[in-house]
Amino acid sequence: MFCPSCGKEQPPGASFCFSCGAKLTATVDVDKTQVDSGDTAVGEESLEPPGSHDRKLASFGFRAGAFIFDYGVLFLLLLIIGLVFPSVFEDDASAQLLGIAGLVLYHTLFLSVWSSTPGKKLYGLKVLHAETDGDLGFGRALGRSAAYLISSLLFGLGFWWVAFDKKRQAWHDSIAQTRVVVEQRKDLSLAIVLTIIVAAVALVSIAIGLSMEAAETSGYPYY
Repeated sequence: MFCPSCGKEQPPGASFCFSCGAKLTATVDVDKTQVDSGDTAVGEESLEPPGSHDRKLASFGFRAGAFIFDYGVLFLLLLIIGLVFPSVFEDDASAQLLGIAGLVLYHTLFLSVWSSTPGKKLYGLKVLHAETDGDLGFGRALGRSAAYLISSLLFGLGFWWVAFDKKRQAWHDSIAQTRVVVEQRKDLSLAIVLTIIVAAVALVSIAIGLSMEAAETSGYPYY
């Protein structure tokens, strides 16, 4: 059996391509004499282009890039809210609660509208229902976003799980019955550059904030 997406030979009984991650479909063996004689009726099904359910599963690297971009954007949005409304960050508990609420709201909003997020769109990715390949409704988008909290346990093991799972599902994907696919193949140069810029701005903002907090604690003015 061969993968309809990348053409690599697969072991018998495999459900997903071990090379590109595409879902494998049953093929019909074609007798060589029939092919040579031009009889294409037998085995014609195996020559059809793959359907929507055969789209390539997003790799760990693609998803990591989208993850970093989304979290960088979310952090900067929360930072702006904190600068405009400083009272919402009066204590650590309020800051953590706002961060969790922002995380769930950010992903639920974009997933229910686009079935993607800005970061995933940047990398050409889309989140689909694992069984129907349909876009996510509000309920499933909310459930998947809330399940991020479970994936964050044990030092984020649920997110790292994508690198080891044969279906490339994180824990929140398994819980919400979703999968992330490559919707649009594109040059990732711009995506990588924008991700680095967003991540760098977020890290610099964190460093400045920590420096200011340390200066206030020590009693020395921050310059």
